[in-house]
Amino acid sequence: MNQDQVCRYQVKIGIVGAGAVGGLLGGMLRAAGHDVLFLGRGQHLQAMQQNGLLIKFATSQRKTLRIKGRFSDEVKDLSDRELLLFTVKSTQTKEMMGRLLPHLKAGAIVITLQNGVDNEEILAQALGEERLLSGAAYLSAEIESPGVIEVHSSGLQLIIGYLDGRQSQDLTRLVGLFNQAGVHCRPSAKIMERKWHKLLWNVTFNPLSAATGETIGEILDDAELHQTARRVLKEAVQVAEALQVSVRRDIETVVFQGAEEARGHKTSMLQDREQGKPMEIESICGYFVHQAAQLGLRTPTIHTLYSILLAIDKKRYGQHGNKGAETSEPD
Repeated sequence: MNQDQVCRYQVKIGIVGAGAVGGLLGGMLRAAGHDVLFLGRGQHLQAMQQNGLLIKFATSQRKTLRIKGRFSDEVKDLSDRELLLFTVKSTQTKEMMGRLLPHLKAGAIVITLQNGVDNEEILAQALGEERLLSGAAYLSAEIESPGVIEVHSSGLQLIIGYLDGRQSQDLTRLVGLFNQAGVHCRPSAKIMERKWHKLLWNVTFNPLSAATGETIGEILDDAELHQTARRVLKEAVQVAEALQVSVRRDIETVVFQGAEEARGHKTSMLQDREQGKPMEIESICGYFVHQAAQLGLRTPTIHTLYSILLAIDKKRYGQHGNKGAETSEPD
């Protein structure tokens, strides 16, 4: 299949969770001429329905992008979609998949771009691995106000692949689809390894930033917080290696170099805390606590942050709202 065939690939796309990541990627695909339906909720959805979606690029020559399209809160409206980007928070995975499944078109492909490494198992049980891909998005964006997404990263990068590592014509087409839309995308035969490396970045900075209210740069510049972040990463790597995950030897250098490039970034968990939304405590932080307990390992720093964040959510919601539940980072 030549490049012209890849670029001509047209597909009906559904964005399941039109927040910062889903809205941005969906907006880029819509601007490239694709039929995109955005599933959202609340004030953000209302603003998009009234005025469209405005994407502001803080570091790009392309200053703004106004997206006119279909914006809905009805899952049934996704019934004709051939490709779905699954970008809801991990706390919503089971509930959203339960709502979506009865309306999913036969043969539709789902790409999960969620934080963590445990959503894939839930989705694969519902969909089967043959129609599920996972992806890691490397970009920095946030909802500035209802209907407005601000992009802080200079480039938009995406890595996608099937869970079993297979290569296919569909994968080639999907990679071309994103590249044509201005999102630098490449395939991976080891997508879960990529997701693990992203999770190690997430657990290093997300919980700490949410607990302290600090940006990445502020964590790096504070000697005590900087060392705390390094302790978190060491504990997380210990768990990953005990689970037989292949972790690159220079992971600490890679994680902290990446942090230097995202100094002004507010992590997704900090954004959620500031906006009064449930934080992805379990998929980013609790996952390591629970796995360590089963493996007989100690993760005192991660456990402390986990307890603090659960207490914050308990105070806001009256219970551990996302405890036992099944963020692009940078998001």
